Amino acid sequence: MKQYIFASLLVLALLFAGCSQKGECPQDYQPVCGNDGITYSNSCFAQLAGTLVAHEGECSAVAATVPATPTELPSTQSTSPEPAPPAAPEPTQNTEEPAAPGAEAPAAVNPVPYAPSSCEETHRTFKLEDVRHVIASTQDPVTLYVDEELDIEGGVIFELEAIAGTTLHFDSYQNYADYEEERNVCQGTANLGETKQSNCHGGFTVGVSSVTPNFAELSFNQLNLAQYSDSEGVQTTYTGTNCPAPVKIYTEFSAEFYPPIATTGTPSYLSKEFKLFDESATITGANPAKKSLSITLKDVPYELTDGGTLVYQGKTYYVDISTEHNGIDEIELDEEKDD
Repeated sequence: MKQYIFASLLVLALLFAGCSQKGECPQDYQPVCGNDGITYSNSCFAQLAGTLVAHEGECSAVAATVPATPTELPSTQSTSPEPAPPAAPEPTQNTEEPAAPGAEAPAAVNPVPYAPSSCEETHRTFKLEDVRHVIASTQDPVTLYVDEELDIEGGVIFELEAIAGTTLHFDSYQNYADYEEERNVCQGTANLGETKQSNCHGGFTVGVSSVTPNFAELSFNQLNLAQYSDSEGVQTTYTGTNCPAPVKIYTEFSAEFYPPIATTGTPSYLSKEFKLFDESATITGANPAKKSLSITLKDVPYELTDGGTLVYQGKTYYVDISTEHNGIDEIELDEEKDD
């Protein structure tokens, strides 16, 4: 037992060798790890710090305090304990080369935790009626039949009420809503070969170049190629974080054209754009005799044919095309096929 105590005292004496009575320590670097988990330059500094030596050599890399390097020690002796340099990081698979002793430890990277999206869906049905879209404006002459109407300058609705010999009887409305409700009507007449200015609705002008018992060829300061559409469907909206944009799925869609889309006797619709499923579709061709309409939608060509189908964004729509006076006046798209 006495021999064990003597050996332990001898080890402690050797560890604390070099510490002077004045509290000064030598500057040689022989690191030891204190019981407090701090690496000291030598055992003398550990003794001055009032801690016992746990073992020789540096503490582990996860020690609470990062000690200073030997090159950072002051040039004069100091009575304060000086911490030792950090241990070089152990190389890992992603480490190109270990840091040199005394090099600054790399900053820790705190990855942002992945937050899964949390969205609530809201579904609502929508129904839109008589949505007006002006396709183009022109001064070209147009063929208009009795009881038919046109969208002219300023959004005024012009309706050919009757033809008596070479005299036209017409009604005009300030807008389409008045026309639908048959209110605020203004009546007028125009004769073959004259250009007449109306006293109603901003004083539009109408010129008559030819007349038959059923239709007349007319010209206006401005004629609008107009589209009136109805649609139904379901719109899905999302609320929360990282949510997709709202989605509108159509179940029915229809569009009427004033004047009808024809190849003769009316302004051309070719290269003109109309609205289809909230997108701009371009008319590239029309064949009223075959009830077919060629369009491009999002740069993709489509052929709409009466009795055929249109597949768009994964949905199939049945196509119904109506004609009147040698022109296509309405297209209907429906998820369900008419009996």
